[in-house]
Amino acid sequence: MRASRLKPPFLKRLALLEGRIVPGRFPFTLPYAVRPLELAFDSAVTFLVGDNGTGKSTLIEAIAEQCRLSPRGGSRDHAYDAGEGDAWSLAAALRLSWLPKVPAFFFRSETFFDLAGFIDSVSPGRDAARELLQLSHGEGYLAFVESRLARKDLALYLFDEPESALAPERQLEFLAILDAKRRSGSGQFIIATHSPILVALPESDILLFNHRGIHRTRFEDVPHIGWYRRFLADPQGYVADYLAGRTSNEEG
Repeated sequence: MRASRLKPPFLKRLALLEGRIVPGRFPFTLPYAVRPLELAFDSAVTFLVGDNGTGKSTLIEAIAEQCRLSPRGGSRDHAYDAGEGDAWSLAAALRLSWLPKVPAFFFRSETFFDLAGFIDSVSPGRDAARELLQLSHGEGYLAFVESRLARKDLALYLFDEPESALAPERQLEFLAILDAKRRSGSGQFIIATHSPILVALPESDILLFNHRGIHRTRFEDVPHIGWYRRFLADPQGYVADYLAGRTSNEEG
């Protein structure tokens, strides 16, 4: 790729086009997808946060599809087992604006071993891929991320809930790897996550997905951060109160 002095973010904007929305059909029933939408990416790292079912992963997958990546993860070199689904419908309604246009890579925690197995199957002489398959999920995932981000080429990296593969200490290691790539000026990251550790990364943007759509927010205003704080203030008391409330509602 020709060298560029431009720094991330490379993907500048995302727009959901009115003429391509299909009313009443999922994923166009998601709060952010029922009407035209435009998102600006202002930082090298953007976190997507919110409750289950708010469409964070669907949007990550739709961006991956727009970049012609497999839904199982990888780069365009790893296009395999492509299929159709909700994300593909959303992707057809999106327009991405780049400066410059760079390659993308999609990391999915739950399909990481599928990707490593695919690399090994098509490149039987690749010892690195085979070694990844011999590690634990978290160790292999982190080693693969570190290896990929060590490359010096410009790229957009999409992550769907990386914390599902990583213990808390490993999440800090993940952030250190990500931060090194960010400081090099060669990587942009869009990450769907529930992890309070990840979203604490300084100089990052946070987009909250909820019933009102998508809104920029601050770390201290992320709803699940408040839940964690209340829980850690009195873990057993918090759980006891929650379970008592559930029991009362069921009996009522």
